[in-house]
Amino acid sequence: MRISTALIISLALLCSNVWALADPLSLSPDKVDEQKIFWGTASKFNKPGLVKFEEVIQATPEFTGIKERKIEAGTAKYWIMLSKASERAVKTIQEVAQESQFDLVAEFNYWQNTGEQIPAEDITSKVLERLAKR
Repeated sequence: MRISTALIISLALLCSNVWALADPLSLSPDKVDEQKIFWGTASKFNKPGLVKFEEVIQATPEFTGIKERKIEAGTAKYWIMLSKASERAVKTIQEVAQESQFDLVAEFNYWQNTGEQIPAEDITSKVLERLAKR
């Protein structure tokens, strides 16, 4: 009888710890910058990822085209190409996030500067690999 009671108590404690781990995480509302979040909602997430957006932008064909054609910064053509590079980068980040089951992806430096102690995986290399395959 004692073994059964101990086993039941142990299982109950284990289950309560598992459910505690499943509680969603969140960033403080005053620290949320929607421009730095590429996938998911900062108010409720369980598996956050980080991406170095500048590296991803620079790996796009559009950004490479800006450099190769020596398009002058600030011109209409420059902003159009940069906008397309950004769109491609965000789309690729979102694809990788979905496939890897991340429910939040934020910009790497932004995340580090929030002061929150929430661990997150850097998925920049996965995003760069995906971009290279296109």
